[in-house]
Amino acid sequence: PRAWAGEKRDALMMLLRKEYGVDTVVANPPVYQTDSFLRRNTEGQRCPQAEEIGARLFCPPTHPLMSEEDNEYICAAITDAVERLR
Repeated sequence: PRAWAGEKRDALMMLLRKEYGVDTVVANPPVYQTDSFLRRNTEGQRCPQAEEIGARLFCPPTHPLMSEEDNEYICAAITDAVERLR
């Protein structure tokens, strides 16, 4: 939900790390916000929808060699953490 953008998303990520040992990252924010070359050459241009989605985006651990138990733990941790922050 839009209400989870920014601070609330960041609080979820911190709770997952501290309480559950699940590290998450913001892997795909709008590229013009993170790449200095693009930032310099697109100054003043914006993509509001991409920015809004990027403010809510986070990526949990994923890897083809993760066990079913790891996947279940991460899913349960995310579900529990979201419920705690509601």
